[in-house]
Order: sequence, then C-alpha cells, then structure tokens
Amino acid sequence: MPSLRHGAFVLAAASVLAGCWGSQPRGSLVPSNTPDARPSLGTPSAAPGDGLAACPNFVEVVETGPMPGDDGTEEGPVAREQERIRDDVDAASAYGAEHPDEFASVRFENGPRVRLVIGFTAHIAEHCAALREILEYPDEFEIIRQPA
Repeated sequence: MPSLRHGAFVLAAASVLAGCWGSQPRGSLVPSNTPDARPSLGTPSAAPGDGLAACPNFVEVVETGPMPGDDGTEEGPVAREQERIRDDVDAASAYGAEHPDEFASVRFENGPRVRLVIGFTAHIAEHCAALREILEYPDEFEIIRQPA
C-alpha cells in the first residue's frame, strides 16, 4: 500500500507536468497564430532613436545551443522545422538580392529552437519591417547587424 508521502509526491509531480503541458512553452516548435505564444527571440537590444525598438526580431547576440531531443536524423525535429520554414529562406534571400549593398547573410540556427538568422549591414529596422511583411513565419527569424 503506498504511503501518504508517496501519494503527495506523485500528486506534486503530476501538477508540475500538467503545468508544463498545459500551455505552449516559449520557444516551442508548435506554430501558433496567437501573439502570446511567440517564441523568445534571443537577446534583444536597441538604442533609443535607432528604430530598432520597433523590430521584435532584432538581437545583438544570437542564442545558440543544442536543440533538446534532437537525434540529428533527416526526419528528426530539426530537419522537420527547417523544412517547414524553408520557403522563408528563399524569400529572405530574394529580398537580400534586392539590397546587395546591405544584405550580409541568411542561415538556420537550430538551438535552442529552429529559426532563421538574417544579417544586414545597415537600415536594420527597415529591413526588419519588410521581412516581417513578406515571410510566412515572421516570428521565426532574428535579424542581426553584421559588419560591412
């Protein structure tokens, strides 16, 4: 017969797990159309007056690290997420080609969540706004300032 203390432990553990699965965590791989479910976007930093405060995708430092639970296979979670946002790579590259003097790079970053990292050398806020309009997943990219 289980003890009262064992039962209390099981109840506490179930409560914690229910809280974890009861809402979508920040950085979740499950897309959502609700503004509250937007994944974290690295380390945002914007100086007053540079217009970057209006760009929720701007980060000074791109957060990196392994994606929890990825086994590195072609059908694993990283590969599935990259495939889901692959059209945005093409759209960002085409947009960058229209701005060759300022476009620096586009790449996947896989940890702690899959997203695009797009680099420009100048006019970051303007490029951010334009990309948010043309990308299918506007909350799943980070924009960085890269040296010219």
